[in-house]
Amino acid sequence: MRVKVAEEHSQQELRVSAAHITRKEALLTLQKTKTEHPYVEINPKICNGSPVISGTRTRIVDVAIEYEYLNHTPDEIINAHPHLKLEQIHDALSYYYENRAELDKKIKEDKQRIQKLRNSKQ
Repeated sequence: MRVKVAEEHSQQELRVSAAHITRKEALLTLQKTKTEHPYVEINPKICNGSPVISGTRTRIVDVAIEYEYLNHTPDEIINAHPHLKLEQIHDALSYYYENRAELDKKIKEDKQRIQKLRNSKQ
């Protein structure tokens, strides 16, 4: 009887382990899947190819700065930019988080360029 219980327990552990691997693989697949961003546009003729909210010159990095660094809510961002809609802001933030390393690099470069300009005028 003990052997049978041990075998059943072992089989149950294998099923749980297999389910866990499947879940883990599914999460990895989702992480690799890129979301479509209908409100984000990249055009070399607009803002030097920096991603912008479609139909505007509002850069994704500017929205990210307002949200991440200035702690503005999406509603506050819309109040500051009344030509934008809430869904555009959320899509911009989603794009930012999917491409965070690249866009944070752009933010850092812009900040350094501004600092250089300030220093050269003094």
